[in-house]
Amino acid sequence: MGNCDSATAEMGKRSRKINAMIEHDKKANETVIKLLLLGAGESGKSTILKQMKIIHDNGFSQDEVQQKISVVCANTVQSIGALIDGMRALNIPFASKQSAGRDGRGIKSLGS
Repeated sequence: MGNCDSATAEMGKRSRKINAMIEHDKKANETVIKLLLLGAGESGKSTILKQMKIIHDNGFSQDEVQQKISVVCANTVQSIGALIDGMRALNIPFASKQSAGRDGRGIKSLGS
């Protein structure tokens, strides 16, 4: 009989502890704001999330910055290459003769 009482007391103690944890989590979740971003691919959902992190979460860590440098550089080179291709396709002249002589080959080779 003594075993049943101690087991019941232990279960009651465990139950109170679990209830306290649930209550604590409930209070913590009251301050959480959830936002669902819906949109087609490439519509800027990730960009919004990154901007929110910069504004409200003290920006990016040094590791995150280092990881993104090569991505930003590659995107820049790729975009310049696309502009050069577009200029050729639409027969848009370069602003200077010096630039026209190079015809963007140097930039295009960086992207390869």
